Amino acid sequence: MPSSGGRYLLTAISLASVLASVAFAEGAGIHITTVTPVIRDGTLLVDVECEELFSPRSLSTLQSGLPAVLQLELQLLRGTRVRTMLGLGQEEFDIVHTVREAHSIRYDLWGERYTIHQRGRDMQVAASVQAAEAAAAVFSGLVLGPLAQWHIDITYRTRARVQLLPISPEQGDRIADWLRAPAPLSNVADEEDGGSFGFDVSELLSALWGRGKPTRDRSQWYEGRTFRLDAAGQLQP
Repeated sequence: MPSSGGRYLLTAISLASVLASVAFAEGAGIHITTVTPVIRDGTLLVDVECEELFSPRSLSTLQSGLPAVLQLELQLLRGTRVRTMLGLGQEEFDIVHTVREAHSIRYDLWGERYTIHQRGRDMQVAASVQAAEAAAAVFSGLVLGPLAQWHIDITYRTRARVQLLPISPEQGDRIADWLRAPAPLSNVADEEDGGSFGFDVSELLSALWGRGKPTRDRSQWYEGRTFRLDAAGQLQP
């Protein structure tokens, strides 16, 4: 039988383990796993994948019948060498383009199914949380622009973050209608014009972004690897 001091030590170790588990659980959550630049038909695109979209709180809200919107903010950054007294120093990166996209997610209480609206895709139906998360977690083919507008042998990188927010049924319908409409070029937004979508619904999405506690159901920034475009229009690391 452990002594009094031993019991205190075991209690302290157990308490530390519980606190560590709680801290880990609180630290886990929605996050981006990959941001992949690709070239298709002379256009620079980006594919983004996420994980752990639904926290217990957000899932409970969604299953109560309140729709949600998964918002993505994707930035393209261009590197420049900083000149110092000793020559060229490290690269600094400035934002040259911003793309914002959204997926709408809704749970049908009577049909017990999830519906996901994404731009450029037919409505997807999922019967389970896992299937709904898998469908909503991929942003495919986000347009950054034609290759002709990017500089050869300049270093670029991407960074992105996502946030899941509950919205009203009316807001969900507006966003779903917006996602069903064809995506115009104004969906690719220059940083100089404030990243405007050119849509009325963009004001709604902008207002929703960052609402509530900053860390609730929002990922950290994901920093993509640097890349370059060569003379042949191919991506180089």
